[in-house]
Amino acid sequence: MAPKALLILPVLASIQAVGAVTYLQGSQYCAAACSAALNHVSFDGKQPPSASHGSPVPCTNKHYILSLFYCASTYCTPNEARSGLAYNNETCLAEAGEPLPSYATFMEYPPAGSVGSVMRISEQDVKKQNFTRPIVPDQDFYSVGYDSTVAQNRATDYNWNFAWALYGYWGLVILIGTSNRALQYLRHRRSQPRLDLIKGESFGRQSDSPIARTGIWIRRHMVLPLAFGNHRETPFTVPTRVEGLLIALYVVMNFVFCFPGYHTFEGNLYAAETRIQLGQYFCNRAGTLAIANIPIIWIFATRNDPFLWLTGWSYASFSQFHRWAARTATLLAIAHGAGYSIIDGWEGAYHEAWQKEFWYCGAISVISMSVLIGSSLFFIRNRWYDVFLGIHFIFALMLLVCIWFHVKIQYGAFNGFIWPAVAIWSLDRILRWTRILCISVLPNLKGTKATATFDENKDLIRLDVTEFFKKHAPIPGSFYYVYEPGRLRGYESHPFTLCTWNHALPASRSSSSTSSLDSPIEKEMEKTSDDLLNSPNDSKDVELGIERTPTDDPIPDKRKSSEAHHTFLIRPRNGFTDRLRTKTSTLPGEEKSKDIRVLIEGPYGCELTIHQYSTVVLVVGGAGITAAISRMYSLLRTAGSPHFVRLVWATQKREMVDDICAHELDGVLGSPRLRTDFYITSSSTMRSPEGEKESRVTLNAGRPDIETILQEERSRCQGSMAVFCCGPSGMEASTRNGVVKLLGEKGSHVAFYQERFGW
Repeated sequence: MAPKALLILPVLASIQAVGAVTYLQGSQYCAAACSAALNHVSFDGKQPPSASHGSPVPCTNKHYILSLFYCASTYCTPNEARSGLAYNNETCLAEAGEPLPSYATFMEYPPAGSVGSVMRISEQDVKKQNFTRPIVPDQDFYSVGYDSTVAQNRATDYNWNFAWALYGYWGLVILIGTSNRALQYLRHRRSQPRLDLIKGESFGRQSDSPIARTGIWIRRHMVLPLAFGNHRETPFTVPTRVEGLLIALYVVMNFVFCFPGYHTFEGNLYAAETRIQLGQYFCNRAGTLAIANIPIIWIFATRNDPFLWLTGWSYASFSQFHRWAARTATLLAIAHGAGYSIIDGWEGAYHEAWQKEFWYCGAISVISMSVLIGSSLFFIRNRWYDVFLGIHFIFALMLLVCIWFHVKIQYGAFNGFIWPAVAIWSLDRILRWTRILCISVLPNLKGTKATATFDENKDLIRLDVTEFFKKHAPIPGSFYYVYEPGRLRGYESHPFTLCTWNHALPASRSSSSTSSLDSPIEKEMEKTSDDLLNSPNDSKDVELGIERTPTDDPIPDKRKSSEAHHTFLIRPRNGFTDRLRTKTSTLPGEEKSKDIRVLIEGPYGCELTIHQYSTVVLVVGGAGITAAISRMYSLLRTAGSPHFVRLVWATQKREMVDDICAHELDGVLGSPRLRTDFYITSSSTMRSPEGEKESRVTLNAGRPDIETILQEERSRCQGSMAVFCCGPSGMEASTRNGVVKLLGEKGSHVAFYQERFGW
């Protein structure tokens, strides 16, 4: 955790930088109003700063400076003059690199005599002539300047205050998440696992107290259900309701913040037309909010995010926050750029604007953000993950560089949003490289030796990295990023869950075969498809000889022994996994193997507290079995904790089931505390090969009725029950719905844990 905590520093730096932005205070409005009026005056033949080609630095003009001092002495109190001119002095130092002369010296020895002898001019006068001596705006001209200054700076104040509100919002969310995790930790520390697991007396049954009922209502209606798509597969990642609510509130906040705090009037010295005033205010607000989102986007995207550890939330949840913050910022940036394009079109300066650095760099920034959003769509990430990574790296870097050039004209006012993002990105990369260096490179200087095995019938790649983990005891369910060095795209990394397993002992094999269920698949094929789909559990609803009594019969812990195996199970798709398949598919034989060198970065992920429950139900689909394998070994190697585990696995290929049962699941299938239900969803794979021996697993055809399975397990549970799910969106939705239904009924306490399927 300590290295990850470094990533909090850029976030704090961003907040500090926002707070350090120099605001124009009310006492400074008077001198600022003088400056606003004088910026429309032409001195010594030079166009005023307000003109499109005017001098950007009036601070070096003697007559301008004297006019500013005379104006301040005329309309401002001594304190207002000193405070306001100090702000002007900062501006002159930033723009011209020179400070203003001493105002105190001016007041003691005015160069042009007393202020009463200085010429007064109206707003109409500045349009007619050039001035070669100090002047003072008349009362009406000054009043317009004052009103213009107030309107401009109050809108700017709102910009920064709303930027603060964005950080305050996520700070509150993180604080609530951290507090919730701390309370859960204390609760589990205080609980007595043996009472809970054996007698069901600790937190085995749901309490009926008002606080407990409120908590259950929140879980049933907010925490567990998905935002939508609760009854079907979705082609994209759907957030939970509470995640969706947090995201929706944040998006609405950004939208609503674009509109308050504007005051327009005809004759404003910064923009005479009200439509241009309103357009500038809106565009500035949208631009400020867009750039304020940059550190938020970056911190939610990092692998080593300390807030993941503090809240205990999943990387998938933070990825949702990351994507929606990025989408919101992109829409704001588009509104900012499109709005100023319209304004410049009204003023006839659109084509001229493209010659300015800040303008075309801003345009490149908006384009970069749009490309990043477009390339992050789910089907692109799912099909072309390598392309997604490359585009993300290049255009994110381009975005930060171009934003810096875009806001350079603001003299560092927005740097507090840019540099923290750079620091977050850099620190995260340093932590990644350090992990790779210490874990994969230094031990043998060549990377980790791995054996890739591919079988076309199973459509499965088994990447064996046992040599790397010989002296390690990995956290169950942890995942690692795998690199393949020595290639042009060796920088690419892909996340895979590690399976730590061992083969069963001879005695265990013998007992498992005698207690296994005789399940000839021919009986499955005699069923009609309607029976299989509507009542999948009726096909094999047998208890496998397992008694529902607490048992202290653990499987042996072989994680650090020579018998332990550590593998990544990979379903080949495009990119890296397809190249891995190609490397092995050209080799002779049905099951093809090849030794390769890889770099491994990790571990990532938090250990789940499912050992606290007397019954654990693992619901997984397809390649989601990888998230359950190590957890099953961890659960079953602990005496009596829990005393019953049920695995429900749905997959298309029977061959994949046979292979994983012969390898990764071999060491647990003989446990009397485990029940396994495997569902083959593809009818073509249900054909039984000739000469097949009796299976040690329960095979079912069709899809599992998850709600029925969960109700069945809860009715038999003697303490509390945990449900873990890792699978496609439809399976996740069904599992969530099943848990929600259970929470609405009296019975054992039920907890839900989930690992998102995919990236």
